Amino acid sequence: MNRPEVLNVENLSVDILRSGQRNPVLRNINLTVYRRETHVLIGASGSGKTTLAMIISGIIPRDLYEVVSGHVWFCNEAGKVDLLTLDWTTRQQVTGQRINMIFQEPATAFNPVRKVGRQLLEAPQQAVDEEMLQSRARSLGLDPAALWDRYPWQLSGGQQQRFLLARALATTPDLILADEPTSALDHHHQQEFLRDLSKAVSAEQGPGLLLISHDRDLVSQIADTITEIEEGRVIHQGPPDENRMTVAKSEHLGRGGSHDPSIKPEAPRELLKIRNLSAGYEEDVPVLHELHLNLYSGELVGIAGSSGSGKSSLLRAILGLMPWQSSVEEEKRSPDARPAHIQLVYQDPGRSLNPVMSLSQTMREWARAAHPDAIRSLSGLLREVGLDEGMLDRLPHMFSGGQRQRMAIARALLTQPEVLLADEPFSNLDANLRDQVMQIFLDLTRQKNMGVLVVAHDLPRLERFCDRILLLKEGRIMWEGTPDQLSEQQEDWIRELRGEHAH
Repeated sequence: MNRPEVLNVENLSVDILRSGQRNPVLRNINLTVYRRETHVLIGASGSGKTTLAMIISGIIPRDLYEVVSGHVWFCNEAGKVDLLTLDWTTRQQVTGQRINMIFQEPATAFNPVRKVGRQLLEAPQQAVDEEMLQSRARSLGLDPAALWDRYPWQLSGGQQQRFLLARALATTPDLILADEPTSALDHHHQQEFLRDLSKAVSAEQGPGLLLISHDRDLVSQIADTITEIEEGRVIHQGPPDENRMTVAKSEHLGRGGSHDPSIKPEAPRELLKIRNLSAGYEEDVPVLHELHLNLYSGELVGIAGSSGSGKSSLLRAILGLMPWQSSVEEEKRSPDARPAHIQLVYQDPGRSLNPVMSLSQTMREWARAAHPDAIRSLSGLLREVGLDEGMLDRLPHMFSGGQRQRMAIARALLTQPEVLLADEPFSNLDANLRDQVMQIFLDLTRQKNMGVLVVAHDLPRLERFCDRILLLKEGRIMWEGTPDQLSEQQEDWIRELRGEHAH
């Protein structure tokens, strides 16, 4: 390949240090990224791929891990340096100016109380030209004129992620590390995002790209090289047509669930009733338009739509976190008083987990606001979501993405809610773990008679698990019905939500 190297990971083995013990996470990793190349690092949740990216970028504090062997060489016209041996100040300069990272959880990259446009222009140690940045944003389907002065929480996850990509491209780095960058996007925008990313990387003087993903079928279309990692070891490396994922196939149960047949379902109760709801951040500029929604006990309801369609905004409106502009529902609760029986599972688990508190500390903190028996039932609660007591002393960054999401679900269940709202709860997970998370929600509706509302852009998965589905488009509910009824719908926009090619 007639392209210069930009990153060379050589025989890297790393142990994470925790509670006086060494835990091996990476073993004998070798990979090379060239300029104008898309190198995909792929594997299941917990395989070590994100840990490798954080070590390359320097995000993990040096005192939390030990390098057993190997080097991480960064190469450009200024020479070749081992990132692992640089002092902290020098490393910040190198990585801050020449390496850009696009995070799996875009919300963690923004300050929630500062406007988006101003934050994007203040990339650390990098000069960002506003005209170039806005041009990049428009090429990614964003409208800077409409979004520049909004706060991050007023954007969808997909809009946040595309703004971060626009900034990364506008600073002309030598290397981009992208950790699951399409997880917040629907199928249609995932394809567009990857095409734009591939075009930017393959351009003359384009950067090298290390793209981390669990979705081989999605990223293979733009990959030059794929490195597959399993339990911290490289198990295959080569062109996309030579690579084969070995992650076990999902064996989900789907609709019907795994509940105990001896448990007799209760008569459904209406838990949520919304009529003619319009809501938005600016007066007379609604994001949601005249929505009607019911949720009953024992019911799992899915809400799907493309990025920016208003899915997450609907959950915020239900919780009173977005101003209601109109509603004819006379018995509605004040948006300033969130119902205590409703809990939210965030798209990004990091939003509800304190990074410096262990799982035990987090659960006990939340238990103070829960029922008196919350602490005594903690072990059983962890088992319900697939965790065990041996994990109680760990900090959030020591868990895989799937385990962090289970932590977030367990936290939400502490107050024994009747209604659970889940905002893209599995977008960062591989296919097997997505099914496991949906199975948890399905079991909660069947065993605890809860009402669960799941927002996602993965329509095929919602069709397999949910009792009822609503489709949003431009802030309006455009379709509602059962999965069987939805399977008969063949409109182009619905086929795009399924990830199919429209007519």
